[in-house]
Amino acid sequence: MKLAGSLVVYTAIICQTQLLQSVTAVAGCYNGYWTEWFDRDNPGGTGDWETTSLAISHFGDKMCSDPSDIQVNTLGGTRASDTGEVFFLYSVSEGFVCRNIDQPDNICLDYKVRYCCPVCNDGYWTEWFDRDDPSVTGDWETTSLAISYFGDKMCSDPSAIQVQTLDGIPAMTTGEKFSQYSPTMGFVCEKSVQPDNTCLDYKVRYCCPVSQCDNGHWTKWFDRDDPSGSGDWETTALIQHQICSAPSAIEAQTLGGTPALATGEIFSSYSPSAGFVCRKVDQPDNTCLDYKTRYCCPA
Repeated sequence: MKLAGSLVVYTAIICQTQLLQSVTAVAGCYNGYWTEWFDRDNPGGTGDWETTSLAISHFGDKMCSDPSDIQVNTLGGTRASDTGEVFFLYSVSEGFVCRNIDQPDNICLDYKVRYCCPVCNDGYWTEWFDRDDPSVTGDWETTSLAISYFGDKMCSDPSAIQVQTLDGIPAMTTGEKFSQYSPTMGFVCEKSVQPDNTCLDYKVRYCCPVSQCDNGHWTKWFDRDDPSGSGDWETTALIQHQICSAPSAIEAQTLGGTPALATGEIFSSYSPSAGFVCRKVDQPDNTCLDYKTRYCCPA
């Protein structure tokens, strides 16, 4: 009876793992990119621990703080679901763990993982929003509420989302469980599903598409700053007297005419209300190109 029960449980776990891999494969990596393969641990101790939080802390800028998908293979390239091994963890939020004690032969294969990371190449990141506090049932930072609450600071069709605690800790590294985490639905941390019955306080930001100027006109190009100091600061406030009071869109290019979003540089601000900022400290080579901006003003 004990052996039969073990076989049932073992079969159920394998089926569940195969189903998870099938869903992962179908989901793909839309609106993002696959990282390189990571192999942080070897199965020589208790097993192979390739967790998401450790990947974020260990691999630096090779890894993002808010992956949307995960894939796992052996070092030889075999999909984890095809190995027949039992997995203790296999999810994008927690990562992958194969424990030696769970295997019939008491040893795990050596695995590598990669993650789908969001990218905002076709738009701009909004400012950080903190609409709710976790004082009642949890922290509800939903997309629909952000759209209704933050007005023209928020778009109606974001393609990606990032979530951090108020002091900047990536949500995926907190160990808390999330009921929602997607650009269409937004982010929800419910107290009732946490071991300590409480949630941290989170902030979110969205990748929004760059708006067209269908019902207005583009201003001339402005180049107010050079990237000789901390970066290139082409903020709206500094040229507000030369443009309209409420621009609906912004475009940024290098002085040579290359669209900012095609340069591969990282921007801390890209919105009509705040303007455009490229900080040197955010770039892998610690330097920014020289940019110019223009705004869409009502006709």
